[in-house]
Order: sequence, then structure tokens, then C-alpha cells
Amino acid sequence: QPARRRTRATGSLGEGTRRQDVIFLSSGDNPMPKPAKKISGLDWVVWLCLVGMLGIGIYASCIEPFTLVVTQNQIATKKWPYTKPIKIAVLADIHFAYPWMTAHHFNEIVQRTNQEKPDVVFLLGDYHGHIVPSIEIPPDEAFAPLKKLYAKCGVYAVLGNHDLRPAGEWPAALIRTKIPVLQNQAVPVTCDGQDFWVAGLEDLWWQHSDINAALHTVKNKKPVFMLMHNPDSFPNMPKSVAVTFAGHTHGGQLKFPFIGAIKEVVPSSYGLRYLYGHIVEDEKDMFVTSGLGMTGIPLRLMTPPEIAIITIQN
Repeated sequence: QPARRRTRATGSLGEGTRRQDVIFLSSGDNPMPKPAKKISGLDWVVWLCLVGMLGIGIYASCIEPFTLVVTQNQIATKKWPYTKPIKIAVLADIHFAYPWMTAHHFNEIVQRTNQEKPDVVFLLGDYHGHIVPSIEIPPDEAFAPLKKLYAKCGVYAVLGNHDLRPAGEWPAALIRTKIPVLQNQAVPVTCDGQDFWVAGLEDLWWQHSDINAALHTVKNKKPVFMLMHNPDSFPNMPKSVAVTFAGHTHGGQLKFPFIGAIKEVVPSSYGLRYLYGHIVEDEKDMFVTSGLGMTGIPLRLMTPPEIAIITIQN
């Protein structure tokens, strides 16, 4: 490479001599140090956003899905004619899939439910999990903790859309637990001097959900609790039903500050209308739980898994 020559004179005027020091510098060298590049305000914003997104992803995948909450809810209705309230525990959308929802994890949920001492427990479907990535759990292994689930007025169940895809394995396993699986039918219940009906619908998407068939055997005016997986049947529910219970929406599964749930990803024809909680329409009551598990992607944000306790009173 070409070089630059720099000379330096030494000595004094009286000496009569002169010495030159020759210093060769390559063309790529720079004798002057370059100032350090400053990080701009925009760079800081980008880095903070990336770190924030990573933190939210870790929380939504590894922390909130395992942060179980017990919510306490009250519904007052004249359709419950008794002076003593009834305490109901609702479990929905369990979505068994390793490592997100295991039999061990569900056993802890069962124990926590028993601690609430509910009068009755309703299971609202979607026991089978479909999460990417995850490992399938055999249905009999998954349902084993149900043997410990106790309520003095009984435990009752319906099926969800995810339970009907793997060739009937999950419905059959649930029936083997001896828990009544209601499919367009109703059963009478007498407990603590209170008479009522528990009715259940088949899944709206994969079966034939028939409200009239479910209520056909109800021959008196005792209160009716209707169980269904998908809340979209609520507009067709007759006013004679005391309270309807549903899941399916996961409460949106992902909510964002200042935005809330994204309507386009909620699996309902009514958007956010039946997203979560106690809903009153046309003198009818429905409670929609956010459920326990996840589907699609293993993320929950601002919708922690819940055991919903609903106290019905006159």
C-alpha cells in the first residue's frame, strides 16, 4: 500500500547538522482517535421495546398460565326461590397438554376447588388440549384427579369442541369417571332440601345443540341451571332457565393494556359480547368463565386461569 512520509527536524541552529526521522504510516492508520458513537434516543426506544416484548412473552408463557386465581361472583335472581343460596364452582377449558396443563397441575386445581366447599361443580368442556408446542396426555391419566373432586350436590359435565376431534377418546374417558355427561338432557337434583335441575347441551360446533331436547324432561317449575360450552346459544335460551353457564372464549386469553381483548381472535359469532363474566340480557342471566388452560399458542396475558365460584341467591 502507498505510504505517507512524515519528517521531523531535530537539533539547533548553531549545530549545523540536521537529522530527519522518517515515520511510515499505512493508508489505513489514523493517528487521531475517533470519538465513540453515541446511542441515540431512538436506539434506546428500540432496545426498551425489545426487552419489554421479551419480558411480556416470558410472563405470558411461563408465569401467568400457572397463576391460578379463585374469583367470587354473586348472581341474584328471583328464579332461585330458596332462602339459602347455592354455591357453584365452574371449571372450563382445561386443555390438558404437557407441560402447560398436566395431571399434577390439575390435581392442585381440584384440591383448591374442594377447599371452597361448593355445593355443586360444573365442568364445561374442552378437556383435550391443542397447543403448539406440547405433548399429548392420555385422557384417563388426565382425568384421574377428578376422583378427588367433591361437591355434596354432585359434579356435572358437558363436552366442548376440542373434545370431539380425537376419535371420541376424551368423551369416553370422561364417562368412565362416572361423572354425568349431559348431552341435550337434564337431570333432577335434590340437595339440602332444595330441588333443581341441571341441564346440559351438546357442543354447538361439532354436535347438535338442542335446547328444547335438553329441557324436554323438565316437568315442573323448579329452577334450571343450563350448562353449555359455547355461549353463542344464549340468545335462544328461554327465560325459564335460572342461570346459564358457559366457557369457550378463554376471556380472550390475551388482553392488552388500553386495548383489552382482540375481537377477531375470540371464538364467538358475537365478538366481545359474551367474552367473560356475568351477562344479563332480556331478563336472562349467564356466566362465562375465562377457563383454566390455553389453546393455539401457550400464552395467557391479563386473563389468569380461574376457578369461578358463583353464588346464586334470591
